[in-house]
Amino acid sequence: MLSPADFASAIAIELRRGSPPDVRDFLRIKFKNGTHSDFQDVHVFGHHADIPLTEFIYRAEVRSLPNPLFFAV
Repeated sequence: MLSPADFASAIAIELRRGSPPDVRDFLRIKFKNGTHSDFQDVHVFGHHADIPLTEFIYRAEVRSLPNPLFFAV
């Protein structure tokens, strides 16, 4: 029988500095589903590797809701 912990999930957001000469900050996002699985990389906004922090912020802002009343119709 499965315990309630078997249904747990977690997300990890890592901020790291790039290697020279590209010393920008990058995000690495990982997801784990269940207590017995390993973290897996999540590729956001079409990237197949870490995403530059500035690009992540820009793309997240573009996709954000215009205001809290957006759904209050």
